[in-house]
Amino acid sequence: MKEYMTFASFSIDDIEVAKKFYSEKLGLVTDVHEHHDALMVNTAGNTKFLAYVKEDHKPADHTVLVFSVNHIEDVVDDLSQKGVVFQQVMGTNERGIAEEGPTKSAWFKDPAGNWMAIHEGS
Repeated sequence: MKEYMTFASFSIDDIEVAKKFYSEKLGLVTDVHEHHDALMVNTAGNTKFLAYVKEDHKPADHTVLVFSVNHIEDVVDDLSQKGVVFQQVMGTNERGIAEEGPTKSAWFKDPAGNWMAIHEGS
């Protein structure tokens, strides 16, 4: 299986709201799958994720997607200015960044309530 590309998938409740969030706030390219009520979202390195509409959607109670970044403070500032709200969870500072040794992480939710994170370090 190592020769095959993979992608993550998770449910959302509103395709138009999700498309606007992923494209305008996160700056990602989205392709709507018209017959499937789903978005294929392209990220760096030819990686993708699928966000699909589920009638009885319940937000994930765990992190469904992690973006690996350099300079997490800059990314937090940029996304915060675009209206992304970082979650205050155990171990986070006032900006929503948790540090553990050489790694830093910050969590936010998409409009459907799914947990996402940005992560810096190994």
